Amino acid sequence: MDWIGHGGSDGLHGYVPSLDYVIEDMEVLLDKIMLENPDVPCFLLGHSTGGAVVLKVWLVELNCFFSSVFRPDLDTDPTPLGL
Repeated sequence: MDWIGHGGSDGLHGYVPSLDYVIEDMEVLLDKIMLENPDVPCFLLGHSTGGAVVLKVWLVELNCFFSSVFRPDLDTDPTPLGL
């Protein structure tokens, strides 16, 4: 999936007014995929910000996934533990 403001997408490059636009795009893509492939299990994988997107979509569309893997960078502590 090509995020708004990235890759070949229209609009100002590198600018995303709200992550909700990415969530909406993901939901539209998933609806299309599941409509065309109703008997195929759906897997999602997201890393970093993509992990946060997968997590949010997973919470909204919980019943449609066979499996999800997400790795959002949440609750990290940048304090060094020592040398």
